[in-house]
Amino acid sequence: APNPTFVGTSGTLLGAASGTVANSWNAGNTTGSPGCVCSVVTRSDGLGRNQRCVVTSAANNDAVTIRTGNLASNVAIGDTVYWECSASLVSVTALQALRTFIQYKVDGGAYVYVYGMANSTTTCDTTDLSEIVLRTPNLTFAGTTINEVYFGVQVIHTGVGGSTLEVGRAHARKVN
Repeated sequence: APNPTFVGTSGTLLGAASGTVANSWNAGNTTGSPGCVCSVVTRSDGLGRNQRCVVTSAANNDAVTIRTGNLASNVAIGDTVYWECSASLVSVTALQALRTFIQYKVDGGAYVYVYGMANSTTTCDTTDLSEIVLRTPNLTFAGTTINEVYFGVQVIHTGVGGSTLEVGRAHARKVN
């Protein structure tokens, strides 16, 4: 992944988010209209930085995403990859899902997603998650042409509530 330790602040805000995003990354609200304030913060262990998003959700399916830019030029048909990062989710209310993903498009088709965690249809446990590792399953690219590839993490809420999501130490790896 580009900039795996989240240095700098020249990344891209998504949706109506405010604040700063680490170089080569995108962060903000991607579904619904949750409040989202982004910042790049020093990790508690002092090794690199994390991308932080403070989320204030208002409605079901309000989602905030932290993801790479398009990395299609870094992979080829036949490559097998996975995505992994450290994450924490605190001050949690009305949580529907915390998931890591690979979003891709081949041969000009629709987006396809590979998730490391699945959605719930109702509010999940709201216990804080501190410094966990999220990983997707392996994905082998099939087709003729890879158009787009993104790696990321998304938090989704079921209604009024929110959370603080931090992602750090990110990497996408080829396994072949």
